[in-house]
Amino acid sequence: MGRGRGGGLRAHLRAGSETLPHAAGGPRLRQQPQRPLLAFHHLAESPALSVPKALSTSFAARCAAKPFWAISYRAADSCHNCRTVLYAAVCGLIVAGCSPQPDPATQFDPPAQADPTAQSDLTADEPDGAAPPPSADSPQPNFLLIVADDLGFSDIAPYGGEMPTPNLSRLAEDGTRFLDFHTAVKCNPTRAMLHTGIDNNTSAIGPRRNYRLSPDAATLAEVLRDAGYHTYMTGKWDLGRGAEQVPSARGFEQVFALLPGAGRHYPNPHREASDELNSYSQNGERVAVPDDFYSTHFYTDRMLDYIDANLGDGRPFFAFLSYTAPHYPLQAPRDWIEAYDGWYEDGYQATRSARIERQRELGLFPADFEPYSDENLADWASLTDAERTDESRRMQIYAAMVDIIDEEIGRVLDYLDEQGIADDTVVLFMSDNGADGTATGAGYNEADDNSLDNLGNATSYVTVGANWARVSSTPLRLYKTFTSEGGTRVPAILRWPGRVAAGQMYQNYFQVADLMPTLLDLAGVEHPSDRGESGILSMQGRPVTNLWLQGTPAYGDADYAFHTYTEPRLGGGYARRGDWKLTWWKEDGEFMPRALFNLADDPAETRDRTADHPEIAAELAQAWQNYAAQNGIDTETAGFADSTTASPPHPDALHASPDVARASTD
Repeated sequence: MGRGRGGGLRAHLRAGSETLPHAAGGPRLRQQPQRPLLAFHHLAESPALSVPKALSTSFAARCAAKPFWAISYRAADSCHNCRTVLYAAVCGLIVAGCSPQPDPATQFDPPAQADPTAQSDLTADEPDGAAPPPSADSPQPNFLLIVADDLGFSDIAPYGGEMPTPNLSRLAEDGTRFLDFHTAVKCNPTRAMLHTGIDNNTSAIGPRRNYRLSPDAATLAEVLRDAGYHTYMTGKWDLGRGAEQVPSARGFEQVFALLPGAGRHYPNPHREASDELNSYSQNGERVAVPDDFYSTHFYTDRMLDYIDANLGDGRPFFAFLSYTAPHYPLQAPRDWIEAYDGWYEDGYQATRSARIERQRELGLFPADFEPYSDENLADWASLTDAERTDESRRMQIYAAMVDIIDEEIGRVLDYLDEQGIADDTVVLFMSDNGADGTATGAGYNEADDNSLDNLGNATSYVTVGANWARVSSTPLRLYKTFTSEGGTRVPAILRWPGRVAAGQMYQNYFQVADLMPTLLDLAGVEHPSDRGESGILSMQGRPVTNLWLQGTPAYGDADYAFHTYTEPRLGGGYARRGDWKLTWWKEDGEFMPRALFNLADDPAETRDRTADHPEIAAELAQAWQNYAAQNGIDTETAGFADSTTASPPHPDALHASPDVARASTD
């Protein structure tokens, strides 16, 4: 069975769909999915099947109450893994297996060679299948960086989610999953660090609505472009709207970008065309989106066009595919939404518990680990019927948006295969921060119709909300805007065939500011500051090339890592060394007391250890203050006005050498 676009799961489930291959260099046709049906198999093709006790009366009743063509994913999912036969004679076929959705926990075999609980150990053995670093005369690889917007840690199948994401599963099977990769607390500081390799407090300037890159910070696109790379971008920018701040002015040669931090996924029904011009930029010119615009489809189409236009000219490319989904507003085509009818009717706690169980089965966390128990997660039973219906519909739309991302990633992976460049392309998929718990969302218009039947359409504008955001962060604490693990620890999957180990998982810390130095290292390209160019800020992130290619941790027990971002209503900071993390954040606009956690024993941050280890808390506090001074951070604004007399274990840890200084980034 084919994989990628139209392959695997969806080849069975969407009636009337076809996989439409395209010739090299020709148009890439996107299938239009239909309402999913149960899979049909010839009896002779089915494995030995039985009807176990696990076939519940509720499932039987639901199936009996509907014609076979109306049974949705959820009904079928009720007995996946049971291999149940639903006897229904249709044209000599039977509905077999009752399993259109593969159990996410069975999509991967946890790699025997990986210890997902192992912490940074600079003497760790190389994993099986690791490749040596590329030699100096190796061809420069292509880079494809795919970013999802506000995707939670546990949403996708490789991280325990129930959403069927076969293409991300394919990426994980062929590559490596990282279990301790960190971003900033929200979108724009993450992007500032991603594009510059520099702490967000140094690389970006301005208040939130005028947040932009420093002109003294060289971007990844600028450096790679000057080294001979093609540079392409589609999707969210969120780093400035002025003529000198848009992506085409910061190194990208082909661009279609949403400039602000949020935008509708369909054309805005409440704006005149002249106003629409203020949001999107194509190669430096303000443009309106076409009438048939849907963000995830459109950004993929444009990216494939950009890559295809110069393919074969001998130059490598850097492609930044920056999706705006599943960031609010929750909007998706109706047939994609209906595919998830009933999936979330059991509510927050049931969904979260199922994810925790799958995470244990996948080996993402030890079997005896303690997930965060959030007392603020609403009791599903306490909601009214109308509230439960509305809440489940919102998560249903969110799942559809994630599903579409997966489908479009499949198109891109298929394209790389078809063009014969998959082995030459480093693919990294990541989220830009934890799931978003916003209640309303910037951009809501009073003319929007948020009635139940209209949710998900272009004229609706809702968010997934704090309760589902807590579920998306499972098993971690809190979500976007918080410096807890749920706010900054995100899914990250890396693939480079023949170089990156397949089917591997690493529980080793690294962070978003490390991406630029790592990609430059893989390309064999020097940063301008390393060449002695004056007036250019030096990168603070460190290359994690050996982690990617050989499994060697980049951060040891003596290395510090930091993050700080605050606004009047949100934000916080952390200081981390080895397994220890000192962190604080705002709730309801007020800073909470600092807390100390040991992430080896307590990755979900359930037990404050400050009273047990005040000396470690004091050491990390002093180290953070050194970092704050280095990056021009006002300690009072950052919630750290008090001082400490403790000294860090390495007196010049933040200044002794470029390598040590890199440990001070967030």
